[in-house]
Amino acid sequence: MPRAAALVPLLCLSLLLILAPARALAGDEPNRVAFRFDYTPPRTIRGCMGRDDFIMWLASGFGFPVVRDDARALVRVELKRKGREIEAHVSALDEHGAERWNAVIPTPLDCRELVQDAAYAIALNLGRWELQKQPAPEWLLLRPQIEVGLSAPSPSLRSFIAYDDDGPLRRRTPDPFYEVTTVPAPPTNPTESQGPKWELGAAGLFAPYGLPRIGFGGSAAVSVTWSRFSLGGEVRVLASLVQENIDPEQTLLLSGLVVPCLETSWSFAACAPISVGRAAYLGEGATYVESDALAVSLGPRFAYNFKVTERLRLRPFVEALFAVGGNPLTVKLQNGDTRVHQPLAPVFVHAGIVVLIDVQ
Repeated sequence: MPRAAALVPLLCLSLLLILAPARALAGDEPNRVAFRFDYTPPRTIRGCMGRDDFIMWLASGFGFPVVRDDARALVRVELKRKGREIEAHVSALDEHGAERWNAVIPTPLDCRELVQDAAYAIALNLGRWELQKQPAPEWLLLRPQIEVGLSAPSPSLRSFIAYDDDGPLRRRTPDPFYEVTTVPAPPTNPTESQGPKWELGAAGLFAPYGLPRIGFGGSAAVSVTWSRFSLGGEVRVLASLVQENIDPEQTLLLSGLVVPCLETSWSFAACAPISVGRAAYLGEGATYVESDALAVSLGPRFAYNFKVTERLRLRPFVEALFAVGGNPLTVKLQNGDTRVHQPLAPVFVHAGIVVLIDVQ
C-alpha cells in the first residue's frame, strides 16, 4: 500500500502531461485556419487528381487537415484549358461571399502536377502564418475571434510565384492591389522558345480505293509546326497490284502534296491536303511511251500525333481526295496503236502512318 500510494502522484503527473497538449490543441482549434473546399476534377482533362487526393495535398502543405465542412471561408478551384496548357483558377472567399484572394496557376506539365502546384500555392498564401510571425486573417479562421476593443487589421496576403509557359514569370498579389513583376523565366522546353519546329519523315501508304485495284506505296515528307498550325510537303508514289489479262495491268501514280493542318490540344489534327500528280500505266507486256494523265485533287485528312520520344513521333492518318482537275490518258503503244484510258476514280481513299523526326 505505501508503494501504491507513492505511485499516485506520478500517475497524475503523467496524465497531466498527456492531456495538456490535447487541451492546448483543442483550445487553438477555433483559431486555426480552415475553409470549405469546392473542387470537381473535370472529365475533359485526363490525369487530374480527385477531390480526396487534392485535400490530402492541402493537408500536407498546411501541416494539418484544413478542409472542414463547418468552416466559414471557401476556397474554389477550377481547372481550365488554355491551348495546350492547363490552368488552375483559384479563389478564396470569406463567409459573406466576398473574394479575398485569387490566382491563376499555369503549368506546362500534366494535370496531376498542376494540382500539386495549386495545393502548394494555396498553402503558401493562406497558411504558415506562424512562420512569418503574423496573425492569420480573421476571415480565414474556423471561428470568429472574440473582439476586445478595436481589432487589428489583417496583414496583407503574400504573393506567390508561378511559371507561365507562354510568358514571363509573374508575381500575383491579392485584390485590390495587383502588381505584376516580370523577370526572365527559363523555358521548360528550349525548342519551343526558338520558333517553329522542323521535322523530316517517311510514310507507308495503303490505297483501298482510287486506283483500278488495291494499291500500296510510300512517301517522303517534311513538316514545319507552330503551336496551332503545321505545314507539310510530301512526294508520294502509289502502285496498284499487278493483275494479268487486265488492261492496264498496273497503275503508277506519282504526286506531290502540300498539307496545311490545324493542330488541336487533344493531339488530333485536321488537314486539307492538295495533290497534283501524273499517272503511268503498264500493260500488255509493254510500257506506254506517251502519257498525259494529270490528276489534281484535294480533300480532308484526319491525323493523330503519338509522341514516342522527345524527337520522334508517329502520325497515323486517313484521307479522302476528290478529283478537281485532270484529263483522260491518251497513250501510244510501242506498236503504234493509240488508246484512251480513264482508270482513275473520282475519289482517292488513303490510309497511312508517318514517322517524323525533329531535326532541330
